[in-house]
Amino acid sequence: MTRIAVHLLCLSILLISACAEDTIDHWRNTTPDLRVTSDSSIDTISSPFNIVPVDSENSVNAIWGLASDDLWAVGDGGIVLHRNAAGWTSSTTEILVQLRALWGRSNSDIWAVGVQSWVHYDGNAWSLPVADPKGPSLLALWGTGDTIWGVGTSGAIMYNTSSSSVWQEMPQVMTSGDLLGLWGSSDSNIWAIGLSGAAAHYDGQGWTTASILNGDTQQNLRGIHGQNESDIWVVGDAGFALHYDGNGWSQSNTATNADLHAVWGNSADSVWAVGNAGTILHWQGSSWKALASGTSEDLRHVWGISNTLWVTGGAGTLLRHDDVGAP
Repeated sequence: MTRIAVHLLCLSILLISACAEDTIDHWRNTTPDLRVTSDSSIDTISSPFNIVPVDSENSVNAIWGLASDDLWAVGDGGIVLHRNAAGWTSSTTEILVQLRALWGRSNSDIWAVGVQSWVHYDGNAWSLPVADPKGPSLLALWGTGDTIWGVGTSGAIMYNTSSSSVWQEMPQVMTSGDLLGLWGSSDSNIWAIGLSGAAAHYDGQGWTTASILNGDTQQNLRGIHGQNESDIWVVGDAGFALHYDGNGWSQSNTATNADLHAVWGNSADSVWAVGNAGTILHWQGSSWKALASGTSEDLRHVWGISNTLWVTGGAGTLLRHDDVGAP
């Protein structure tokens, strides 16, 4: 490689690293020590979560998989973790950016996204990322059928189909505000949520702005998950949690001030939320219960499969909770 080529490569990495600082700010500006759950509502005797050692000190930002012995996780510095029957192994993509989300159509068609980058796995290897320093950063993914949707900075909404390696950008329905969470019950009912109470909805024909609590909330909304179109949870800053019952949104008391980053559930009576300072909450049908996580790291994502719950977080944190119950 010529000296000029080396200089150009280094410059590209520096530019992308600078962009990474901007997206990390979504988490850096939060306050990790605000959990104020009462002693009577938190189980401090023992934690049902086991800390899984991984070969990385980087923040693990998202986890996804189709089977318990075929899971993927991604994080800062382009880190990629994979679990098979033998356990977890780590590697990196060829560009050291912050990866924020991943989703796949199959175990040979998986996308990971982050700072102006899209990385694809074809069943054998992760391909070189598509980098666009002028384009949006996707911060959340969700897919159904042949289509994978992504949302991100400045209200960006994009999609990809299996027939193309290109991500198409939808007409913007918001002029500002980053979208941080994405979930749908079908290809005609998809929700996106984000900073300052931002929300958008897709009805199968197009995206429109949506109103949460009649527009009365300015809270940063960070995670969303549901069981169906009339049972959806949203979580956000300062312990903020909302439930949608098919008719409207209502606020739910979590008894915590910790910022909540992600939510996942396997039934109407079993929903999990994770957030700053090792916060883990469990919805049991009528109220939230705080559980000891065994870590003080900020927790970024939660995902369940085959009765096992997985939680990711800062400094290479990976937690496992077995026997969470079938849907």
